[in-house]
Amino acid sequence: MSIPPARGIATVINYCTNDFRFIGKCIDEARKFSSQIIVPVCDHFFDGSPENRALLDHTYAAHPDVLFLEFTYNVKRLYTPYVQRLPEDEDWGALWHSTARYLAFLYLEEKIQYLLFLDADEIIEGEKFAEWLRSEDYQQWDALWFFAYCYGFQATRRAPDLQQTALLARRSAISPLKIFSAQERFGLFAGLSGPKRLQIFGLDGNPMIHHYSWVRPHAESLKKASTWGKRHHCDWKTWLATTEMKDYQETAPYFDPLSVAVPTQFPKTQPFLHVVQVNPKIAFRRELDALLY
Repeated sequence: MSIPPARGIATVINYCTNDFRFIGKCIDEARKFSSQIIVPVCDHFFDGSPENRALLDHTYAAHPDVLFLEFTYNVKRLYTPYVQRLPEDEDWGALWHSTARYLAFLYLEEKIQYLLFLDADEIIEGEKFAEWLRSEDYQQWDALWFFAYCYGFQATRRAPDLQQTALLARRSAISPLKIFSAQERFGLFAGLSGPKRLQIFGLDGNPMIHHYSWVRPHAESLKKASTWGKRHHCDWKTWLATTEMKDYQETAPYFDPLSVAVPTQFPKTQPFLHVVQVNPKIAFRRELDALLY
């Protein structure tokens, strides 16, 4: 039986078109409990290469009920003057991941009380999460960090260890600059002084989230490794070529990203009323307006 969405939950999904195989399912599951869904996406990948415009527009056309924030990339400076970094700094890319979440915070509807921060390759079990929200236990906390299953190069290969991925945070406990952290969601969680919890499971004692980070064709894995914010953290090309996943357990997939085809031909598109174009000047003005009014 379908469970009505919880009141006051906004889901923020970080996205780029290299995650196209995940975004439809991620949004579909979020609809089951969200009052608002915001998908921030940059007009460039975080190595400075341009986005796939046709596939980006295709994504917009497929999800007219979602607010997309398309923000411009700057090769020299970040969105806030309060955090100074150079492109050669190791945390430059991670701060662009945080930029997406920072911008989403500036476009929340008034009714929103909590934000769930997801990446597109983190697929939540929407009905289980809606049930968990109905218990209302989360309202005791300013932040909750959830356990997730993670997978090898196939959706049937589940890792023996769990990861902490999605973060649910009380809107009134956070601010734009708290979100704008080089440590991303961990930095936000660690920076909050109010009550918070780690290692959250569903009501059945199991994780409610499936992290399919590397469940993608090899070419798309290489693209991820060379363009995402953590590209300097590891020699990802070597890691992808040499990693063995002997201890991974065979499991029936909740969702298989490899079953999703990436389109190569696109119909003509009309202007999108649910897509907002954002640049640093617009963002800074919204942040100031929120403080003043």
